[in-house]
Amino acid sequence: MSERARKVCVIARSRAAEQMRVAAGLTSIHDDIIVIIADHVLHPDETTAQHIEALNLMGVRMLTNRKENPFEYADDAMISSVLAGCDIVIS
Repeated sequence: MSERARKVCVIARSRAAEQMRVAAGLTSIHDDIIVIIADHVLHPDETTAQHIEALNLMGVRMLTNRKENPFEYADDAMISSVLAGCDIVIS
């Protein structure tokens, strides 16, 4: 019997570069990863931009509750729904 992939959500707030690095590392364990950029406008430095590029290449879903960010916009209700469907939330 094969083990199903877990849904893991990483919420990136004030330490977005570090949290995106964690999300990128989690992709190696074959779980479904979702990143939520929450409550702030992201101004990526070179390192954060590299993490974003890697996450995009790996097909990680990236959501944000700020329309200024260049990711899929999600209102509070949608974010709540996504979080409710996750097995693990890292913040």
